[in-house]
Amino acid sequence: IKSLNAAIQFSDGAVWANAVGISAQNVSVTPNDAYLIGSVTKTLTAACILQLVDEQALSLDDSLYKWLDTMQYINPNITIRQLLRHQSGIYDVLNNQNCQPALLADMDSIWDPKDLITTFIQPAIAQPGGAWSYCNTNYFLLGMIIREATGNSFYTEIRNRFFTPLGLNTFAIPAYETITSPVAHVWLDINGNGITDDAHSFYMNYLSLNSVAGAAGGYFSTATDLSKWMKAYMSGT
Repeated sequence: IKSLNAAIQFSDGAVWANAVGISAQNVSVTPNDAYLIGSVTKTLTAACILQLVDEQALSLDDSLYKWLDTMQYINPNITIRQLLRHQSGIYDVLNNQNCQPALLADMDSIWDPKDLITTFIQPAIAQPGGAWSYCNTNYFLLGMIIREATGNSFYTEIRNRFFTPLGLNTFAIPAYETITSPVAHVWLDINGNGITDDAHSFYMNYLSLNSVAGAAGGYFSTATDLSKWMKAYMSGT
């Protein structure tokens, strides 16, 4: 990325935002450009789960077997709390060396998280409740639990619970929703010649990757909306 975009949320609700660098060649970025927020997505998924706990739709001590079918290499006694805290011991499916080639082979495919997990899961790396280990699979499973508990996809619940009431209009997950904001272009060495090229079209059409990131890392947002979300999230409001 040949740009930076930043925002500061003040206690009185005012926002400072600025952007520097380019998006496309000879096109400067602005504070209205959205960026992939990656694993900050996990705060959205966690907040949704915790609201469902508040509503008594589920419990942090619920085991996986209460909500999901048994899957190979995943201990059904793992709790929602352990998923949230990265203490499940589950293998991170995104670390499987066969995952990225499969996504690139069919970039238009939209992966269901269950298919992703069952295709690329490997034996657990630790016992549940023990060592801390960052793992995207935890949040894919949480997204599936949201669907089971509410009857809606995680992205529908997150939009209805957070984006719409808070007016966070630039948040979107392109594999499932239309992103209406301009997106700062990603530059990649696509041809392997050591030269970075404007890869916006390639990246925004990489729907298999975006759907796989899903509830663990699939959202885009402007820095301004992200700062508003983080204030609401971290303040508990």
